[in-house]
Amino acid sequence: MEQSGEHESWEAEEELADASVTIGLGKTGDESGYHTRNDPASPFQRQTAIDQRGLIEVKCQSCEIIHGVLSPDADEWATLLVYQINLDTTKRSRRILSSTVKFEFSSSTPGGRAPRIHEFAPSGRTALLPTTRDQMLVRGVEAGVDSGAMGLANAGVSLKWEKTSSQTTSDEARVSGSTLSDDFGRNVGACWALSENGSIKSGVPSQLRCAMLLARDDAGPFQCKITIAVEADWKSALFRLFGTTPTDDPVLFDPRIKPTNRLCKDYDLDNLAAVNLEELAEVRC
Repeated sequence: MEQSGEHESWEAEEELADASVTIGLGKTGDESGYHTRNDPASPFQRQTAIDQRGLIEVKCQSCEIIHGVLSPDADEWATLLVYQINLDTTKRSRRILSSTVKFEFSSSTPGGRAPRIHEFAPSGRTALLPTTRDQMLVRGVEAGVDSGAMGLANAGVSLKWEKTSSQTTSDEARVSGSTLSDDFGRNVGACWALSENGSIKSGVPSQLRCAMLLARDDAGPFQCKITIAVEADWKSALFRLFGTTPTDDPVLFDPRIKPTNRLCKDYDLDNLAAVNLEELAEVRC
């Protein structure tokens, strides 16, 4: 028995040690080797925005970066961005309970105005893996043995009243999209919150492809801070680890760079507002 206990203790300590380093994140922003940097030789529009590996794997890559004009009638520049986020664990016994993905845009020029979110997808709440469960509720009261006259107990005088009812509960995994505003109420970012179906402990959707159409006041460079927060549940149930990736370099954008076309779509650079963002967005479990 002692050997088994020692083995379990050693295994738990090993898992704790792994969990403390595999995400590669620290509250003090230490250099762990997992942070994604801009290449000085080619600093603009890197394809991999975030790449965190270990017990929890988080990856964020660009699928499309297209600069153009919002519409022929609008005196605004525009940029279409499509990013794919992959969330996974390297152990089947682990799962991700929730995650928050944020894109926050700002100007690269001091005093310049940040790009604004004109449209984004998926927006609102997207439900996946819906489940229902029926529950039977029983409530009752049982009387004890009755004492008759002269203190004699009357055996078999036990009564029970029961009331039964049933109810149906439902649950689902969710992806909720919303905008982020600055101090002046301008929508300068987008956010997606992912949560699991707690009834079946499914973990969050493993893949999110999000699309954003930005409206810009000028043709100058701009940047985006991308952060992904993950809350994971451990089999040992001893703790939860909450990690973020705030020390990755912001992604730098230069509107003069030739547009991509990795998704093989037809884009009108003079009318990016005509693009159906819902067709570009995707959520997978």
